[in-house]
Amino acid sequence: FPSHDRRACKIRITLIGWSVVNTAVRMMKISGKGIKLIKGFEGCKTEAYQDPVGIWTIGYGHTKIARKGVSITKECALELLKEDLEEFEMGVNKLVKVPLTQNQFDALVSFAYNVGLGALSTSTLLSLLNSGEIYSRSSSDESREPPRAAPEMGASRSRCNVSKPLWLTAFPRGPLDL
Repeated sequence: FPSHDRRACKIRITLIGWSVVNTAVRMMKISGKGIKLIKGFEGCKTEAYQDPVGIWTIGYGHTKIARKGVSITKECALELLKEDLEEFEMGVNKLVKVPLTQNQFDALVSFAYNVGLGALSTSTLLSLLNSGEIYSRSSSDESREPPRAAPEMGASRSRCNVSKPLWLTAFPRGPLDL
């Protein structure tokens, strides 16, 4: 190859590499603030217990290794939480079709961790988010609120109320021009 052809090939590879890097950057990860939020909601139990619906749970809401008589350290509980969150990070990245701020992503991962990815996938919140309707609303606090939990959801209601400041800070003060 003449030298200019090799240079063109290098530029093409560089551009392809840049494109791949940009795709990888779009895969968001939960922040330390998001992990702290989830830890606060879940609390840490080092001894396995049955939750209100009878599911064996340990650590910060982990269920895979939880069985009667199992105990873990707080360090192990944090590692299990981080491993569990990978599934929810991937799920939120897959389900959401619009750009998110870090706070929005953290709030959605927290929501999904609480109710499950199946519930998020069929939620009004996700529909409004992906349709762009949330972005097109005015900047008033009322229109920027996350959806409220139904009364029968109990703990999810308080989780939504506590997540509200995180969700509100996810939006700029004025309307978005997308």
